[in-house]
Amino acid sequence: MTRRTCPVPGCINEVPAGATAIFCVDHFFMLPEKETAWLFRWKTKTLRCDDPEEQRYMREQLDGYVGRAVRLIQVKEAALS
Repeated sequence: MTRRTCPVPGCINEVPAGATAIFCVDHFFMLPEKETAWLFRWKTKTLRCDDPEEQRYMREQLDGYVGRAVRLIQVKEAALS
C-alpha cells in the first residue's frame, strides 16, 4: 500500500487508510461537517461509477472540490496564526 500525504501544501501528515480518506486527521477536523460529508459522498460516488468517461469527469470535479476545501483550511490556519 502506498503512503498518501495530505493535499494541504506544506503538510506532511499521512492520510488514514481507506478509500474515501482525503485529508490527514488534523485537517479533516478543520473543515465544517457539511464540507467533509460532501467530499466523502462525492468520492464514494466516483469510486462506484462504472463508466470510465463519467468517472474521469467525476475525478476532475473531485479535484476541484478538494482544492476548494484546501483553500478553506488555509484561510482557517491563517486566522489561527
